[in-house]
Amino acid sequence: YCVFMAVMGDASELFAPEALDRFHSLGLMPQMAESPGESYLAVLESGRIQEEMAGEAALEHRGTVRKGLVKYRIMSAGLFAGDACFIDVNGGDMSLGHSGLNMVVYCSHEKKIIDRVCFYMEDGETKCIR
Repeated sequence: YCVFMAVMGDASELFAPEALDRFHSLGLMPQMAESPGESYLAVLESGRIQEEMAGEAALEHRGTVRKGLVKYRIMSAGLFAGDACFIDVNGGDMSLGHSGLNMVVYCSHEKKIIDRVCFYMEDGETKCIR
């Protein structure tokens, strides 16, 4: 599997200690809890981190998976950098474009997107849309 992640807006409330532990178990080091409104993106392929970026400015990363057969482009603009994101896989934005942590899962065996989700906070609760 390939997992693409991009933050839109402010996702800092999503990164409570339990959630951070899960990210850390994957080797990811998001810092949103300490930096509200920060941009963040990450790419994991077959459990390995291909890219992870965070910062105050808008971020963009391009690459390929499946040995160069599938192109992707990810952009994350946190709350103070434009409040936008996209996860373009083979020419189409697959993100849900919702404030929060947008994730797209691509199955290399089936050669297709198998899940799209956005986690966000509302009224103090973590919610998710598909």
